[in-house]
Amino acid sequence: MSQAARRDDPEYQHRNQQREQPALASGAGDSCLGVSARCSGRLARRTPAVMALVLGVIGANHLALVLAVLWPRGQLLGPNLVRLPASAVRRREISLTFDDGPDPDVTPRVLDLLDRYQAKASFFCIGENAAAQPELVKEIARRGHSVENHSYRHHRAFAFFGISRLKREVDAAQSTVASITGRTPVFFRAPPGSAARFSIPCWRLADCATCRGRGAASTR
Repeated sequence: MSQAARRDDPEYQHRNQQREQPALASGAGDSCLGVSARCSGRLARRTPAVMALVLGVIGANHLALVLAVLWPRGQLLGPNLVRLPASAVRRREISLTFDDGPDPDVTPRVLDLLDRYQAKASFFCIGENAAAQPELVKEIARRGHSVENHSYRHHRAFAFFGISRLKREVDAAQSTVASITGRTPVFFRAPPGSAARFSIPCWRLADCATCRGRGAASTR
């Protein structure tokens, strides 16, 4: 069959198209793979910069949280009592506070020393310690001192608890002290003297003001 006749033959044309299709498909696949490779290369080149940006943002966020939590006089997380009222300053008064009790060995000696100098103080008690020494807590109150809230278990990681656990810690100490002394604590000091993320609502629910830092407590 001549070349011209072959071109006019439908069956010949069909077989010829079948032979050409794989080549066409192969060419299109190579083109797609080339585009994919170029995109992957660009993404790989950009990934370190993107990751560095993301890690930088996360690091800055955590640094801000740490500073807000550990800054003794910080107000970023809510009201924080760091000094006595101006009227008390003019009278040259100071505020005496004691944390982590009651302790059966130390607290009685502190109470006797305060009596000797006719001084009053605030005792920021740990709830479980108060539950273990209820008579000592009553003695603190009987001698005219205030018993305040220092959380229930004094966890070192207190500042990083979620809001539900913070509320349980503060409320448990509130109810424990109130059941022993008949007076609900007015002030709360977070362990270990730090503020806590999301803890402002817990302080409000517990009806407490906060005080922390050196000499940062207030008494009534």
